[in-house]
Amino acid sequence: MKINELKRKLTDYTLNFSFIVNGKPSGITTYEVNNGVPTLTMWYGDKEKQYHDPKNLLNDSFFDGKSLAELSTNLNIEIN
Repeated sequence: MKINELKRKLTDYTLNFSFIVNGKPSGITTYEVNNGVPTLTMWYGDKEKQYHDPKNLLNDSFFDGKSLAELSTNLNIEIN
């Protein structure tokens, strides 16, 4: 999935994504919390982190020093 398509889908806030990074199951789960503020939870193996802005999620060096934006062209991202 190209990065622009991933950005668009992340702002939907209703889709869940799964993929493998460095042999570890990984993904993004979306849901809403208090006052309609959306929360995205990204996970990698047993690590997880929450974000309120898709841009921060895409650019965070969460995957052993690499961001999802850097890795996205090499990942097989499935939408659940």
